[in-house]
Amino acid sequence: MPLNKNSKNSLWLSSQYTVMLVLSLIGLKLNLLTLGSQVFSIWVLLFSIWGVGSAVDFGFGISTVKFVAQYKSDYAKVNKIISTCFFLFFVLGVVIAVMGCFVAELVYIGNPKIVPHNLITQARTICLLSGAIFYVQYLTIVFRSILEGHEDFVRTSKIAIANSLLIFVCVIVVYCFHLTAALLAVFYLVAAVVQLFVFLFFFRAFYKHLSIGFVHVNVATFKEIWKFSISVQATFFLGSLIDPITKYLLGTYSENKLIPPYEIAKRFTLAVSGLFSFAFKNTLPNVSKLSGKQEQVTFLFLDGVGVSRNGISFSGLFFGVFPIVFTLIFTFFYGYKESAVIFMILGLAESVNNAGYILYVFILGIGKSSFLGVLQAVNIIVISAVLIIGLLIFRNSLALFGYYVSVLGVNLAMLLYIRKQVGISVLSFYRKTGFWKIFCLNIVMLASIFVYFVKPDALIASQMLTAAFCVWLFWKDILGIFAFSRNVLKNSVAG
Repeated sequence: MPLNKNSKNSLWLSSQYTVMLVLSLIGLKLNLLTLGSQVFSIWVLLFSIWGVGSAVDFGFGISTVKFVAQYKSDYAKVNKIISTCFFLFFVLGVVIAVMGCFVAELVYIGNPKIVPHNLITQARTICLLSGAIFYVQYLTIVFRSILEGHEDFVRTSKIAIANSLLIFVCVIVVYCFHLTAALLAVFYLVAAVVQLFVFLFFFRAFYKHLSIGFVHVNVATFKEIWKFSISVQATFFLGSLIDPITKYLLGTYSENKLIPPYEIAKRFTLAVSGLFSFAFKNTLPNVSKLSGKQEQVTFLFLDGVGVSRNGISFSGLFFGVFPIVFTLIFTFFYGYKESAVIFMILGLAESVNNAGYILYVFILGIGKSSFLGVLQAVNIIVISAVLIIGLLIFRNSLALFGYYVSVLGVNLAMLLYIRKQVGISVLSFYRKTGFWKIFCLNIVMLASIFVYFVKPDALIASQMLTAAFCVWLFWKDILGIFAFSRNVLKNSVAG
């Protein structure tokens, strides 16, 4: 039996993220070897600025997906939406790129603890090139959002996979010929331009009924999008600040010593949660089409519970069973054993986020993103405050523990807010999702973290015990994941 559209989208989104994950992690190691620890740290810090830049789109990226999905049968309306968003991106991208370079100069390049005097010229070159990369990728958001709004995740995934392969080839060339960081940035820029033109080709080839032009720009459409997008913007912007603020504080208090192990651990941690969220990326268009509280409640206790259970299972597998494998990779492939404990600390928070992913998407989909903006503001204040205090007291990665505490509060607040909006029972939802398994997982992860700081050499032994416990706890879930994956792949081949 051929796959339905949702299963096919999930398959390709998972494949996309898996390929991107493997290539980016290998590329991370090659870049570290090519650039050296000091230049690599500067590279990571400068590129982290553009994570904030990508979020400063006034929510028009997510809005494009939502409104295209909502009005996709009304071609005239969709033309107004995509044209208005494109021209806003075109102008905003220039402003953000200039502001980003200014912030990089002021905060990073001008700080001798982060960028030594002999590397200032190189840092400025990388900064300008990374700004250009950002602008091209920023414009690409519009075309990708159009396809995603039509639930055309198969094509967006194929483009993303091809782009990742191109970037990986560039990384290998730079590594083999011992080229500079500036040339690496040039290659990244070329790859970004190629991806933009590929998206443009697909748009013109498969969506001939749509067009982007100044004639379609509409003030009323702008107001409609703005009303929804401004709160989305606050949420994404505040969320994007967490990474650069964390890196800035770690770099300042540790003289960049914690940046490489943190970056490596963060890549792996986000890879796990990203693999899950990418697989269910098509949830947002589905939530956007719900009408009335009854439909919303039904969705939460059927589809929503299923998504949350999958998030818990993924967390048990990757944060409970696999950490011993990651520790060996961190230690012998990357050469940073401390990345292992950072991975576990960040994994505590991401395990909760995976379980609560459906709550976030649901609130976003029903248009209540202003609440998420308030939560992100509180989240970033708590994380920053605890990180500073932790670095002053411990001077090590234990300071990152505040992220977990904050995430627990955020997810509970989201569920209580949904209860207020649609009238669901918090206890019933937790019971149906099997949230108690996350509690057990977090307990054993905390035990392993404690073992590392008391006796670092016993870390692998404690992780082996954790893995054994999680195999027992999540046995049926793990079998379910593999059975589902096998079934999807079988049907994909048959279809």
